[in-house]
Amino acid sequence: GGTVAADAGDVENARGQADAHKMFRLTRIKNRFDTLSAHYDGKVAYRDLSLNIEVGWVYHLGELQFLPVKDWEGTKDAERHIVEVQLHLRRVREAVGKKGHQTYERWRNILTQ
Repeated sequence: GGTVAADAGDVENARGQADAHKMFRLTRIKNRFDTLSAHYDGKVAYRDLSLNIEVGWVYHLGELQFLPVKDWEGTKDAERHIVEVQLHLRRVREAVGKKGHQTYERWRNILTQ
């Protein structure tokens, strides 16, 4: 491995450059692995990490073009959408099987009765 040395100015400069090119906004995190998370339920064995991510884009010449966050407000006809990305433990995902969400919905409905 290597070592990289930087001072505070280098770090701030890098952060500013990263913010200028940021392509999405993280809007919510549900961490069902962490016992300290508000979304953790010790009565239920289900665990995942759910990330809600907002993206912005425009259609230009018949193609979808993603926009940096900084351009969302000032771009004519820009659209936004929030997507959910779920990270699962392999064994939990395998247990859910191919019927995935249907199985989950039945399981959830039984638990909420």
